[in-house]
Amino acid sequence: MLRLVAGLGAGLYTAVAVAGLGAHSKPREAFNWMLLAFAISQFLELQLIPHLSMNGVYLFFIATYVVTLPFVRLIPKTSAPMPIPEASSETQRPPLLAWVGIGAIVIAYINIGAYWSNIELAAEAAGLGGDWSAQVIAWSVLLSFVGCFAAMWILKRFDHDRPLLFTFCLMVMAVGLLAVEITAALFVFSVAMFNFLWIFIDVYQMGGVSVADRSGSAAAFIPGAQGLGQTVGPFAASIMLELGWGFDGVFVLCAIASAGALVIYTLIYLKYRHQAG
Repeated sequence: MLRLVAGLGAGLYTAVAVAGLGAHSKPREAFNWMLLAFAISQFLELQLIPHLSMNGVYLFFIATYVVTLPFVRLIPKTSAPMPIPEASSETQRPPLLAWVGIGAIVIAYINIGAYWSNIELAAEAAGLGGDWSAQVIAWSVLLSFVGCFAAMWILKRFDHDRPLLFTFCLMVMAVGLLAVEITAALFVFSVAMFNFLWIFIDVYQMGGVSVADRSGSAAAFIPGAQGLGQTVGPFAASIMLELGWGFDGVFVLCAIASAGALVIYTLIYLKYRHQAG
């Protein structure tokens, strides 16, 4: 019961925060800074948590929530009556696209959930050292910082559709290569590319939902969509492993999930490309 209450509280806390960022006048930039903070915390967690006891882990998470409490008072009590659109060329897109984007996030996170829950196990099964692969994964998180600033640079100079499509193409390649063979070189390449690319995907997906629905209501469902995808991905991967499909089958699943999201955004781009700016 305590875990359920904690999970519900954390989910509500996250939903309110994401909804607030979604209602920002420049949601993609706001989400980019959020993901930069997330990448920093992820790196610190990978370096710190393995050295903590179980009680220390819980105390660490409690402390992280306590630190954020003073910032709650900064959340506006009421929403602005007329949110400023991020880009006038995108305001013509129907709000229904926000919910299409929510569905695409679920699909994209199937890849993320299946990949992260199996990448280290797959490396060990391929004969790569467990400690070595863990360190590669931990230090590759630093590339997420680079991805944040690269995404910010692209946001200021290019449209918002084509970079997302290109990034998904690279993601399909990064995860799909491991379905062919897992060598030390391919493992490093895949993990590095994955950590660099997921920032782009999250920034553009989350920002796209917020641009389509400027109220921030749809953005409140983003954490739930991410959680659903992260649950379905490992569950589907575990079933595939039980059926004897091996880790190559798991990475095929990852590539298919990314390709599915790519198809959705390609169709949106083809329909609204005349509005891209």
